[in-house]
Amino acid sequence: MTEKQRFLIYTHLAGLLANVREKNNASICEAVKFLLSNDVIQKLEDLETGYYLESDAYLERTLNLQLIKPDTQFTDSILDFTVFCIENVAEKIGVGGDEIYRRLTRDSDILDTYIIPSYDSLHTQGKEYIVNDIIDCMREQAVI
Repeated sequence: MTEKQRFLIYTHLAGLLANVREKNNASICEAVKFLLSNDVIQKLEDLETGYYLESDAYLERTLNLQLIKPDTQFTDSILDFTVFCIENVAEKIGVGGDEIYRRLTRDSDILDTYIIPSYDSLHTQGKEYIVNDIIDCMREQAVI
């Protein structure tokens, strides 16, 4: 591992740790335990996944997705696809990814009931189709 890779990993870990502490009002020990037990951290440290090259926002959303259904094992493909959907819908609408994530998980159940279960068929479609389809779902549930 190069110094640059180590630096990127440690920087991401510090950001994720601060985020977990803030969002869950957790002590440093609780936050560290949580992060050490999480798959995202293992992938971050595995240089082959390339997670260490991703943005903090991407890693935070990936971590949050695993918190939605802790008993569900998300594959890398499903996690990547879900983040792809969130980021591209956000870009098309002109709001932040965090806002779209909130609308898909807290304001509606689109992520749990449509995007993730429909992964096998949706991920074979083009970007424009996927984004427009999700926006249509959001309109139907009045979250856009």
